[in-house]
Amino acid sequence: MDSVFFIPLVISALLFIALTTFLFIKMYEYRNPTMMYDVACAGMIHGEAEKMRSVSIMTDQFLDYEGHPLNVDDFHLFMVCGESMKLSGIHNRDIVFVPKNYSLDNETFPAVLVLKRENSKEGEAKYKIRRGWSIVQYADVDFEHVIRSIMNSKKFKSIKEDTAYPGDRAIMEDFFNERLQKYEREHPKDSRGRILISTTLHINENKIYFSIHPVELIVGKIVYSFTTNK
Repeated sequence: MDSVFFIPLVISALLFIALTTFLFIKMYEYRNPTMMYDVACAGMIHGEAEKMRSVSIMTDQFLDYEGHPLNVDDFHLFMVCGESMKLSGIHNRDIVFVPKNYSLDNETFPAVLVLKRENSKEGEAKYKIRRGWSIVQYADVDFEHVIRSIMNSKKFKSIKEDTAYPGDRAIMEDFFNERLQKYEREHPKDSRGRILISTTLHINENKIYFSIHPVELIVGKIVYSFTTNK
């Protein structure tokens, strides 16, 4: 075949293939939109969690407990990174929903909450997940009474049965010697106001530990959780 006719024919074929591939990709993206979610750490090492994670999922797959479609614009959506909330039924790569109009007023505990991470570095996740048990005023609180009340609660007792629980005394000592001192080191005395007392599961040890956070870091309560199967 004469090259005068062959070369344009090849170019036309390549352009046709490129155009067909482009249209196929766009059609796939239209039918399977890729959503971008902020990552919320749940036991994952922060430096290993991307700031954003993408997953291909149709937004109309999100239904409430009665089967009605959820309006995603009413919520903050996060992708869970880690398994520290598995005792609450929330797992790695789940998509969780937090109402944008969330208020702490009249909140009942325990509640699984998304919090902002303090002093997160570039490339690290900006959020984390904790199981909140109580909100108290730092200056007025009897910590031993609060922690003991939490440990004696019915829902906390179920945690003891599902983990390698080291005992109330060990947990209390860890709270005062590690968690409370860490909070006081990181927060000047004049900035210690209302605080959240929460727990998280340390996966490697299968042990539960308390933590303390300023209430200003709370984004809201997780009200829906969806498995992506990714």
